[in-house]
Amino acid sequence: MNEEDWIAKQSQTYVAQGYGETSRALASPNERYGRVLDSHLPAHARILDIGCNDGSFCKVLADKGYAVTGVDLPAVIERASAHYPELDLIAADIEDIDWPERTFDAIVVFGTIEHIIHDFELLKKAYSWLNARGQIFLTTPLSPEKIDDGDHLRFYPPVSLRNLVLLAGFKVSKVEVFQGIDEYLIVGEKNGRKPIP
Repeated sequence: MNEEDWIAKQSQTYVAQGYGETSRALASPNERYGRVLDSHLPAHARILDIGCNDGSFCKVLADKGYAVTGVDLPAVIERASAHYPELDLIAADIEDIDWPERTFDAIVVFGTIEHIIHDFELLKKAYSWLNARGQIFLTTPLSPEKIDDGDHLRFYPPVSLRNLVLLAGFKVSKVEVFQGIDEYLIVGEKNGRKPIP
């Protein structure tokens, strides 16, 4: 099966199973992600952006009134901080840091989970960092061809990442395929279940 057929089949399967909807591609990732968060979060929500890259999405969120903290590797944050010195950007490997329980209303992991060595451990920590009604938002490539660059550690078919999010204790409330950009979104809600150890 070629890539286009595979993507179309995945989109149709997840829509048919009621896991989500297919979305049109928006003008930019920041616009696309911003609309998703705006539709799920209250004003002034406290957000952690894991793998914040150049800080531009943190800036978009801060300009909307969200209290946002971005974290990425030191070399990345050095560049991001030069562009956005007013933002709360932390230079660290996400696997080496921790926050107190119930610190955030939402955690975004956009285009990052496939780079994390201990992905399940990160999801379990994220669960503890969220408040009682907190949500996690993850995106990752939809097809394996997009990750064959040596920089990505793994590929997640949508059902695999969905199951990993469930095992971490979340209720999966949405799976959405972004057509035209070969990416999908999973939204998980903290619902009082404990992650599997």
